Amino acid sequence: MTYALKQFKIQHFTALQYVTEPMPLSQNTAIFTKKERVILTGFLFFVALLTTLDVYEDIHEGASPFHIIPEVIIILLATTAVVYLSYVLAQNRKESLLRSLQQLRNEKKISSQWKESASKFKQGIVEAIEQEMMAWGLSPAEQEIAFLLLKGFSIKEIAEIRKTSERTVRHQSTLIYRKSGLSGRAQLSAYFLEDILGPIEEQTQRPEQD
Repeated sequence: MTYALKQFKIQHFTALQYVTEPMPLSQNTAIFTKKERVILTGFLFFVALLTTLDVYEDIHEGASPFHIIPEVIIILLATTAVVYLSYVLAQNRKESLLRSLQQLRNEKKISSQWKESASKFKQGIVEAIEQEMMAWGLSPAEQEIAFLLLKGFSIKEIAEIRKTSERTVRHQSTLIYRKSGLSGRAQLSAYFLEDILGPIEEQTQRPEQD
């Protein structure tokens, strides 16, 4: 066995003892980062492999048991450390994957709850607008056009959607504004938007939040 190899094993024997000391998993993972554990695992594997080759050489050279036994102990310690650190890395990957899956489930649950809430809110708004339009005395056709106006469609687009002429849509729009007592599309939108968001006075008086 070469002198350099002997010195190499002596210098790292203490490190092997430290790594293989019994220690809770959570405590051990707090000492080393993931990158450090990977590097240490590779290093200890290299130590075990190098020492195993050296023991094989010593046996063929007829070295005494007192010379070989310490090297075998180093191999056992290094192998144990490699197995243990590999287990820690595998557990960390598993825990990370479980956390990611749980986070994904939580996000999907929140998204589902939001969609359900938004759907109920939307349905409630639509029903409230329909009731108001019925109170104005709008016909079903006029209600449909009013909804399309609220959604921002132009007279031309509404005519294409309803497969009618722009003149007809424009006439029905005039009837909508007359029955509702509103001057145009802007007031029609503002009428319902104010009920949803509240009057401007309430918005300006509401205290600012960081």
